[in-house]
Amino acid sequence: MPESILGLDITSDSVTAVQVTSRMKGYEVTACAHVPIEEDKGFAEGLEALAGQMGLQADVSIGALPGDRVSYRNLRLPFKDSKKIRQTLAYELETIVPFPVEDLIVDFVMVEQAEQSEILAASVKRAWISEHLSQMQDMGIDPSVLDIRGVPTVSWLLRQEDTPDDGLVLDMGLTGHTLILYVKRRIALIRTFPFNGTAPVEPDSGAPAAASGDAQVGADAVQSLEAFCLEVKNTLHAFSSHGQAATPQQIFLTGRGAADSEVQAAINRFFDLPVKGLSLAEDPRIELAEDVTEVWDPALMDNALAAAMRDGKQALGFNFRRDEFEVQKQYF
Repeated sequence: MPESILGLDITSDSVTAVQVTSRMKGYEVTACAHVPIEEDKGFAEGLEALAGQMGLQADVSIGALPGDRVSYRNLRLPFKDSKKIRQTLAYELETIVPFPVEDLIVDFVMVEQAEQSEILAASVKRAWISEHLSQMQDMGIDPSVLDIRGVPTVSWLLRQEDTPDDGLVLDMGLTGHTLILYVKRRIALIRTFPFNGTAPVEPDSGAPAAASGDAQVGADAVQSLEAFCLEVKNTLHAFSSHGQAATPQQIFLTGRGAADSEVQAAINRFFDLPVKGLSLAEDPRIELAEDVTEVWDPALMDNALAAAMRDGKQALGFNFRRDEFEVQKQYF
């Protein structure tokens, strides 16, 4: 019997849901909706608005948290056993994070595993997880995984045959941008940047993001874009100076702020690398239901779709359903 899966993409200014049905050779997208919200206080109202547009009940649900709520640290530890890393990670972070570690939920991904392991650790405040998870559960949503938005998209990208081994994904929003660097097909670096400047498209203007490609990017927007590109270049340089080279072969763009074709061209000129805009629905294993096709906007929906297609056990990513938030197994 096909399994229904709900992907929930949460940002500071919107919440997006995509529901898919898992089939033998892929997925069918059966429903989708996007709702603007006002900061965190609007999250519960956003879920209620989503429920008014589509069903939120599913056999499995997976959430993606906003990257600007997460703190990231690249660490080198003197052992390679994952269990031992998890046992000692909180102590390693204790002196380098601005919060008491007992107030944080921590997870990590392996960047390079040898006698000394390179890891990327990510931490979120327990209070934030508790509040938002409770609001989801009040609406009948109990996600088995809470990942970081953009990471499931990278996991999907790395399952594509033509994806280069080293690459850079830029998730460009209207209030902030996220950089995800992968090296040797493993996520190696995540950084978020608050957006200060002029966006190439208006926030939640109502027009599909794909249509904004016909508009010209203004001079102020170009200047803001170049400042962001410089930040990205400096971040990659700093990462490389600590040992592992950051030499992406291609740049992939997603998000509302990346919908304009001129944005892609400007980034291509700045980095002198091939730039490609992502659109997950172009994957031949993904089929859109007829009524979904009429409203589908990849700039808004792709991160939620990637979350819905995330393999709960084997995916390359994070899961903050840990400690007191761990999913309880049900026995019959």
